[in-house]
Amino acid sequence: MKRSFITVLAALILAAAMLISPVSSVLAEAELPDLRAAWDGSIATSFAGGSGTASDPYRIANTPQLAYLAKRVNSGHNYAGKYFKLTSNLLINSTTGWENWYPENGPANKWTPIGTDDFYSFAGIFDGQDHTVKGLYFDYDEPLRGIFGVTVGATIKNLSVERSLIIGSGDCGAFVGKAYDTSFISCRNAGTVYIPGSSKMGGLVGTCVGCEFTDCTNEGFIAAAESDFVGGIAGFAESTSFTNCVNTGSIYCSSCEATGGIAAYASYGCRAENCVNAGEIVCELDSSAGGIAQTFNGQIVGCANYGDITSRDDAAGIVVSNSYYEPQISDCYNEGHITAAYAFGIVSDHHGSGVTGCVNVGDITIHESSYGMSSGAGITGYSSVISGCINYGSIEGSSELGINAGGIAVGVGRMEYCANYGDLTINKGCLGGIVCQLQINASVARCANLGSVGSGITVGVQGGGIIAQNCGSVTECANYAPVTCETAAGVAAYCERNAALSDCFNAGDISGSIAGGIVYQARPNDLVRCYDSGTVEGSDGEDPIVALPFPGEDAEPVNCYFLDTSCDAEEPMGIPLTDAQMRVAASYAGFDFTNIWTIAGDEDYPYAELRWAYPDDPIPEEPFLLGDVNGDGAVDSSDALLLLRASMGLAELDEAQLSAGDVNGDGAADTTDALLILRLTLGLE
Repeated sequence: MKRSFITVLAALILAAAMLISPVSSVLAEAELPDLRAAWDGSIATSFAGGSGTASDPYRIANTPQLAYLAKRVNSGHNYAGKYFKLTSNLLINSTTGWENWYPENGPANKWTPIGTDDFYSFAGIFDGQDHTVKGLYFDYDEPLRGIFGVTVGATIKNLSVERSLIIGSGDCGAFVGKAYDTSFISCRNAGTVYIPGSSKMGGLVGTCVGCEFTDCTNEGFIAAAESDFVGGIAGFAESTSFTNCVNTGSIYCSSCEATGGIAAYASYGCRAENCVNAGEIVCELDSSAGGIAQTFNGQIVGCANYGDITSRDDAAGIVVSNSYYEPQISDCYNEGHITAAYAFGIVSDHHGSGVTGCVNVGDITIHESSYGMSSGAGITGYSSVISGCINYGSIEGSSELGINAGGIAVGVGRMEYCANYGDLTINKGCLGGIVCQLQINASVARCANLGSVGSGITVGVQGGGIIAQNCGSVTECANYAPVTCETAAGVAAYCERNAALSDCFNAGDISGSIAGGIVYQARPNDLVRCYDSGTVEGSDGEDPIVALPFPGEDAEPVNCYFLDTSCDAEEPMGIPLTDAQMRVAASYAGFDFTNIWTIAGDEDYPYAELRWAYPDDPIPEEPFLLGDVNGDGAVDSSDALLLLRASMGLAELDEAQLSAGDVNGDGAADTTDALLILRLTLGLE
């Protein structure tokens, strides 16, 4: 009886959906034929009514009336401050076989954009009222392609484009070719955007200056053979903000200057907040790509990338280049697999005020570069400041020219409170569990590595649990993971003269041709208050503290200790302690057990540890979008259908799906939630 009731309820919900919106259904849109007649190419002589005020907007009820708006704007009427509302869905061309449209076999009707240039532009407020335009088509002949060619001071909201092909030779997008001081609110593209030649293109807008995008989405495929800027939402942006915007469409570029999931190139004065890319991005030749942007000169806050990114050149989960000197990149997350010659989880090159609170769980794969040594890191290639960042992704690479790789960064000005859990493996070059190279006056403090560094005694690989090459200052850092390289060390593989290293320890097993518990090569008295508890084995030389002192250096490390069973060196540096002594604070002369060190008596690790609390939890639970039951990055009728099927016993959902499906928060994902998702999809909530 219960099963019958659920079946009847499901049928009623489906029927209600079809009655509420004739062109909407819980079935996939692609399965439904177009039941309305396509536009006949005619142009109306007036709108359906209205006076253009906020309380009485001009009403557009069919495609001829939208074409009338284009005719009026293109003859000099910009409708500044005038209001429009779309009262029905529009079908410009029959969409049967629309995926196979190309310039040589396009449909009958080519759309004339509303606005032709900066002098003939649209400046009104256009409310689509959650309606959809289908069958939009342009060929390659002209630039400024979109429903609107040029907008100035306009607002476009609550509108979708589906089953359309936008091809242009210049600025183009499904909504606007070039936009100035325009607001886009709840705009959605599910059509294809394609440019064969050089241009600026985006899923919604080609070029935007002084614009705002809020709750906008691209689901369409974007492709360019050879172009300047290719973005999921916008191609080129200046002084523009993106808030709660999402790209789920795949982006492909054969040869592009810049490619990005949200914006390809965002010039100065831009901001991105709570934006998400879930689409795959593939760039060939010398193109580079970022999940949010290739270049973004402004603040990026709370953004995430879930799409895999592949590039011959540079690639980063959030942004390749960020050179605004004030804002930060903060609280960003990457889960996508990043593959490139220069591959990074969050940002390649950052010159702002810092990268803070960012997390990478995506794997990093580094391949050979055409320009020299390749590089990669879990968080960033370089930033002046890095704080509170975590990497969980593995980092691996192969290049005969060599690779510089770090669990958190390749280089940094100042880093603190970061942790790496990802394993690092390369065939040649330098590996640092936290940072690859630390320059003069740079510093790393209160960082921990828990990922293995190297996978064998590979000739030509230098590895350190914290730093590969140190010319700065390293303090209050810990390595817990094995380091296995040709030259290997628990903390820093190489320390230049006068480089400082203090209050650090190694608990990982270290092995190589030459292996040091703390440092492979250094001036011994530059090491202060350090200890080693991991085993140290070197086929050509080993030491629990410094394996290879600089020539002529006879000084000893200062207050440095090691577990007496860790190493078989004949004349080891440092002071040996037994297991019992290592468990007692009094054994570590010179150590500050009030402010820096502690011994908690934990049997998992009973020796001295640093007081700062580094993250020691497993990978955090994957964030989910409430209502996104099928996990495709969007909440739509397909999620309602899946939840209904699960309620009927026709599908099984895992815990994450059930959590996402419980939209009313009553602790159960059921038919009530399915109905709520459906109503949200139809704009009834």
